[in-house]
Amino acid sequence: MARKSQTIVDTTGKELIPLESIPDDVKAFVEEVWAKQRKTKSRERVSYDNDQERDTEFKQITSYVAQRPAKLGGVLAVRRSPSKDLPDHSMDLRFSADLPANGAANATRESGQVSR
Repeated sequence: MARKSQTIVDTTGKELIPLESIPDDVKAFVEEVWAKQRKTKSRERVSYDNDQERDTEFKQITSYVAQRPAKLGGVLAVRRSPSKDLPDHSMDLRFSADLPANGAANATRESGQVSR
């Protein structure tokens, strides 16, 4: 009997992808878009070959922004706009500084506790 197997990446769970497992090009993309969005109010439209690629990269992006190093400015929040009127396999992204998360991390560092 021939068996066909395919790994399907979980793009809906709350678990974060470890920072070291996130591709460097995804990290660079986030930093590039965040730099543009800090200068002008905008959103970034991104297109992919299929929905699985889109959803996988969004999971990588959300994991990265939730763990973004303090030396780069700390945690970001990302919003994926509804795709109702977008072309197939596309998404619009907006980034913002996650002030509550960064404030909590700063308070932890100042108190001498190790933040994770």
